[in-house]
Amino acid sequence: MPRRAIRRTAVSAAVVVSASLLTPSAHAVTSAAGTSRLQDDFNGDGYRDVAVTAPTATVSGKAGAGYVAVLYGSSSGLNSSRKKVISQDTAGIPGAAESGDSFGSAVSSADLDKDGYADLIVGASGETLGTARGAGMLTVVWGGASGLSSGSTLISDPDPSKYLGVGVAAGDFDGDGSEDVVTEGPAGGLQMLSGPFRRDGSAARTAAFPGTLTEGSLSAGRLAAADVDGDGITDVVGSAEVHSDAGSGTPNAVYWRGTPSGFAEHVFLGVPADEVALGDLDRDGYADVVAGHWSTGYDEDMDPMSKGGMITVFYGSAVGPDIGGRVQYNQDSAGVPGAAESFDGFGRGISVGDANGDGYADATVGVPGEDFDGKTDAGALVALFGSASGLSTSGAKVYHQDTTGMPGAAESADAFGTATKLVDANKDGRAELLVGAPGENSREGAVWVVRSTSTGITTSGSWSFGPGTLGTTKAAARLGSGFNHF
Repeated sequence: MPRRAIRRTAVSAAVVVSASLLTPSAHAVTSAAGTSRLQDDFNGDGYRDVAVTAPTATVSGKAGAGYVAVLYGSSSGLNSSRKKVISQDTAGIPGAAESGDSFGSAVSSADLDKDGYADLIVGASGETLGTARGAGMLTVVWGGASGLSSGSTLISDPDPSKYLGVGVAAGDFDGDGSEDVVTEGPAGGLQMLSGPFRRDGSAARTAAFPGTLTEGSLSAGRLAAADVDGDGITDVVGSAEVHSDAGSGTPNAVYWRGTPSGFAEHVFLGVPADEVALGDLDRDGYADVVAGHWSTGYDEDMDPMSKGGMITVFYGSAVGPDIGGRVQYNQDSAGVPGAAESFDGFGRGISVGDANGDGYADATVGVPGEDFDGKTDAGALVALFGSASGLSTSGAKVYHQDTTGMPGAAESADAFGTATKLVDANKDGRAELLVGAPGENSREGAVWVVRSTSTGITTSGSWSFGPGTLGTTKAAARLGSGFNHF
């Protein structure tokens, strides 16, 4: 079911967006010397790198302290021999590993200090500051010729139960040529740290964009950034809840338009969403929005499409996301493999990138609650392909651990597909696929690396790794809970 050929209804007539390139396979920043650099190339060798999270991992005996593992790209792609594990007990990283810190609750990347090397931004949403438990913080780990090394605190908040670091994104949100960082802000809105950044982590300036609405306060959560309206300024799309006296509602998709003075007033896109991913699905020069909502059955009576989870696609335009032209899919949609069942979680772990090298961004959609062959919550993912008419279900494929050529074997509670990432780490013009299964081996977690060809994703030559490969504590690490994004 392709989108309409003509789209006329959008958010507003004054929308604006990003200095990031549109497809995730081509994100770049500009160094001080004017050299184009990838937004996730931490060692400056021209290959994209990947960060994968284990936010519940035990570090130095502290349960739930968390860590982030980085694999460096190369001409032969990713391999487990070129890796680095970063925690708050790593030399040069601010703070110390503490129980429940959740270091790695969110990760993003960009060249914050304009030295030509991408830097890693890490949220620790459970960080304790003084007596304030769950205050949260953001840390930057600086890139360099040898890869990631020392770090600095970007922002912390002594407000208990703030959980700062649940959402983070990076991009040039004010169009001044420097990369900025956004995270949760006052009254549940956004706060922007404007670059360039100094090596002590301090920003050129900070600005707050409150989220108070007539029906209550807005609580911003997962965030993603790209240029949705093609004006050269990065925009943000996220998942946010509205709070009222009746309690919190279903998370909704929200759009913040970047402008030279910061963000314009946020706009609700009118659909439930737990997370979002951005990329140019139809190659028209505008980033498109893929919003996922992994229903657990509680709202199926209100919206039958949400049974088992769904995704909503908003196509970008000169005036922002096209609300009127949105298209929705679940596992009962024609061409989508599987069947919509409660608790499937379809719509989790979304990633957007060009898997077959045809110039159109494709999408991978996790289904971590998928049951099959008597295995409960074994998990799977669905791959959908972009085209001139947008995201299409034609040729859609499903993958899981029992797919021929995939390492390992599907087991109950693996939750394969909780996180996915499409990334071209060997610079061949096609994005490889990474898949997280944080439930693997009794919640140790693991990550699969899957190749791509001109026909799309292939399991031939796939490989996987877990905490044992990284030399980290295995118990309840939940490795593969997330990947870095923009």
